[in-house]
Amino acid sequence: MPCACRSSRRSASNGCRRAWPPSSPPGELGYRLGEDEALSILALRAALSNATIAPEDLRRAEEGTAQRFPLAAADLAPLSGPALGQRLKSLERAWIDSGFSLPRDALLALP
Repeated sequence: MPCACRSSRRSASNGCRRAWPPSSPPGELGYRLGEDEALSILALRAALSNATIAPEDLRRAEEGTAQRFPLAAADLAPLSGPALGQRLKSLERAWIDSGFSLPRDALLALP
């Protein structure tokens, strides 16, 4: 899916802000969008704030692209339907917030 960052300057700032608010950390951008799109968004953020991209942000975006969520729906049986989706989303958020460091067993132990 192409990112709005590749459009005109005006639509880029509007499109990316809608899709990926400034609060999305670089690692999450890399994880969700891949390295190219994450770097495009980081570049856009830097340009809009008249700044440079921090080397640490580049590293985190790159690291995010290599991450694979350690759980699958089958790990949460007998949950199903919306409850399963909400639980997966909640555990994925905890995993991302941990810097991708929580292992499978620790995620399954979360309330």
